[in-house]
Amino acid sequence: MNTQYILYLIYACIFIIYSFVLYRIIFFKKFHNYNYKRRIKKKHFIGDRIVKLKNNPINERFKLSGLNLNLYSYELIRTIIFALLIVLMMFYGVGSIAFVMLLVLYVLTLPTKNIGKFKAPLMYMLDALQYLHYNNVNKEIFNLASSSLIYIDANKKEPLSIHSFFEMLMKSASFTESYLASLLRRCIEGEADKGVDEFYLNIKNKNARDFAKEIVKFDDVDPESLVGPIQVLMHSIREDRVEFKNKIAKITSFVISVPVVFTMMLIFLDFIYTVNVSEMFNNYTNFNLGG
Repeated sequence: MNTQYILYLIYACIFIIYSFVLYRIIFFKKFHNYNYKRRIKKKHFIGDRIVKLKNNPINERFKLSGLNLNLYSYELIRTIIFALLIVLMMFYGVGSIAFVMLLVLYVLTLPTKNIGKFKAPLMYMLDALQYLHYNNVNKEIFNLASSSLIYIDANKKEPLSIHSFFEMLMKSASFTESYLASLLRRCIEGEADKGVDEFYLNIKNKNARDFAKEIVKFDDVDPESLVGPIQVLMHSIREDRVEFKNKIAKITSFVISVPVVFTMMLIFLDFIYTVNVSEMFNNYTNFNLGG
């Protein structure tokens, strides 16, 4: 038995395991019965893992990252991708370096907060996406604030209402449109403070909260009195945007160096595999032939 056949055997085992996990994830609802729950209580590894996916706190991180995805969907997509990769590797008979890359990729994409004592790469990715999403929301809030000033200035001599004001905002909004509609509904119901809290909980952006606190006053105060606070808010967002651009420049320089380091690591791992593991398999084969 040569090294290639051993790799095929490893690929086949991994493929069977991933197929089983995929089956459990797709047909998860089918297992919601007493016997399945009893197996989970016995700490059945795969069943327990699947049940925890939907309640995992990482789901909140996906939401704050602006991704229309949760951990359950992520694990399903991840499982399908790895199953396809294993099938392709078996079909084309790839070498050891591809196998090493697959193992590295598997570890890097683990849906966990930590790998040993180190923060998981997925968490770094979600941190970056959350930061980008936070600043995209900042950009939208800045545009809405600017539209508010233009609207107030253009309608000084006309009676304004919170309904027409929010309709104007929702036409200019994209990500926050549905949240603005909910905020307007709370204002109509006389629960503006509760609406502001919900607006913040859905977006988790302090500038969005400050903007919401001002616009819910539209019917209670002279609209022109909102100009000053909105201008202060826009200045704060500008400062955040400058800080964001500086951080992006630093991150970009770091990311450029990552592929080089990663390639060197793969070459090193492939060298170790070729020298040690292959030699061990060959010695084992020679020993059997000699016996």
